[in-house]
Amino acid sequence: MKISKKILLLIAVAGIFSLKAIAQGTIPDDPDEGVPLDGGLSIAIVAGISYGAKRLMKKKQATAEAAKETTEK
Repeated sequence: MKISKKILLLIAVAGIFSLKAIAQGTIPDDPDEGVPLDGGLSIAIVAGISYGAKRLMKKKQATAEAAKETTEK
């Protein structure tokens, strides 16, 4: 029986998320303790930085191509 790569990837991702859910601690008795903000905040920051870098590289490339075209004329 041949298992496709998509099914194996789905099983791996589901396993990772289930382990993360199991690793969560208990609810604290003191409601003033609060909740840490690192859950998805760090992922969002990294995604924003990488998106900005991609756009900057694309803009520089377009500027370089435009400068090259003007020097060729």
